[in-house]
Amino acid sequence: MNIFPWASTRSTTRTSEKGCGALIQEVNEWLGRKSAEKSHAMTSVVKTDDCPCGGSGSASEGVELIVLIDSSGSMKTAATIISEIARDAEAQAIDTCAANAKVHYLFVDGNDRGQGPGDYSISPFDQSHEDFLLASGASGPFRTDGDRGYEGEQGGKAIADLSEKHAWAEDHCRAILYISDERLDSINHSVAASLSAAQLAIATANSNNVSVFTHYIGPPTSPVAPHYHMMSDQTGGRTVITSNMTDISEELYVDILSSAICDGCGVGCARADIPDISPCIHISWGDSACDCMEGDDHEEVFITICNCYGNVTLRNVRISALVIVDQDGVVAPNLPDGSPSSKIWPTGPICFGDIGPCVDGEETCVSRDAMIINRGLPPGDWILRVVGLCFDVTHHYDTFEQEYKFTVCKN
Repeated sequence: MNIFPWASTRSTTRTSEKGCGALIQEVNEWLGRKSAEKSHAMTSVVKTDDCPCGGSGSASEGVELIVLIDSSGSMKTAATIISEIARDAEAQAIDTCAANAKVHYLFVDGNDRGQGPGDYSISPFDQSHEDFLLASGASGPFRTDGDRGYEGEQGGKAIADLSEKHAWAEDHCRAILYISDERLDSINHSVAASLSAAQLAIATANSNNVSVFTHYIGPPTSPVAPHYHMMSDQTGGRTVITSNMTDISEELYVDILSSAICDGCGVGCARADIPDISPCIHISWGDSACDCMEGDDHEEVFITICNCYGNVTLRNVRISALVIVDQDGVVAPNLPDGSPSSKIWPTGPICFGDIGPCVDGEETCVSRDAMIINRGLPPGDWILRVVGLCFDVTHHYDTFEQEYKFTVCKN
C-alpha cells in the first residue's frame, strides 16, 4: 500500500523504485488535480498585463484552414481515402468546438512535370495551391516554379507561398494542414534540403501568424519525420504520424481536423518573441599553408562551435550529420566497386555539450575533430555540409514581485 498521497492506487511500482522524472511528473499531476478542485482564487493586488496566459484557445472568432496534400503518384491512394472521409470528418470536427470555420482543400501544384491544373483532382482536392492563389488575386512567381525536383512534393515551399500570398479572411485564425509521405523538398532532393524547406515554412508561417499542422505518412524513424514535427511545434500546430496508408480512417481525420480547426488559434498558448540566435562555426585543417587536400588523402578537420552572446548559454549543442557534396548539393560519387569516393568520419551525430556565454569580450568555444577520407574524389570545389545544428538556449530571468489578496473571515 502506497503511503504517499500522490501515488496512483493502480500503481504496482514502489515510489522509491521510480526515476526522478516519473516521480516529479506524478507529483505535478496530483498537485494540478488538487488545485483544480479548489473553489476560490486569489486576485492580484496590482492589475498587470504581464501574464500572457489565459487565452480561450477556442475557434469561436473563426478559423480559416487550408488542407494541402502532396500530389505525387505515391499519395494517390491516400488522397482517395481522405477525399471520401474529409467532408464528414470536417463536419464532426466543427461540431466538437462549435467553430466558425472556412476550409479549403488543395493539392500542391505539379505543373513542372507535365501535370496540368485539375489532372490530380479528387474532390474535394480539386484545385492546386497555385491556381487557388491566382484566383484570389495573388501573383507569381511561386517558390515551386522551375524547381528540379517534383513540384507536387514541394510541401515546404507551398506552405510558405500560401502563408505569405493568400488573402486570409479578416478576424479569422490561420491554419494549414499538410499531408504527405515525402521529404518537404521532394524525393529528388536531400534530407538537408527537406530541413531547409521546413525552416522556410516555419519562418514564413510565423511571419504571417499561420499555425501549421501536419500528417506524415511514413515510419516515425524516418530522417524527415522530425521536419514535420518542427513545422508544427514551432508554429503552434500539431503533427500526426501514421506508418501506413491503411491506418487512415474517418476517426483519425476527425481527430486531425479537430486539432486544426479547434486549435487553429493556438490553444490559448502565447508565443514568446524570440530573436534569431546562431552560434558561430569554424572549421580548420592542414598542417601548414602548403598543405593541399588531394583526391586520395586523409585529412583531420577540427569543427569549432562558439557562443558569442554574453547573456545566454547554448545547451546540448550537437550536429546531426556531416556530408560532402558538390556545388549543386549532390553527394560525392561512388567508385566502381560501390564504395564512396569521399566520406567523413564520424558522420554524426557529434555532441558539443553546453557552451557558456561570452566573457570579457572572449567568445566561449568547444571543438571536436573528424576525418575526411578521400579515395578517388575528382578534383574541384567541394562542400562540407553541416546538417542539423541543434541546440537549446538558456537565459536567466529575475521576475517581478507580485501580491495576491485573500480575506480572513471571523471565527
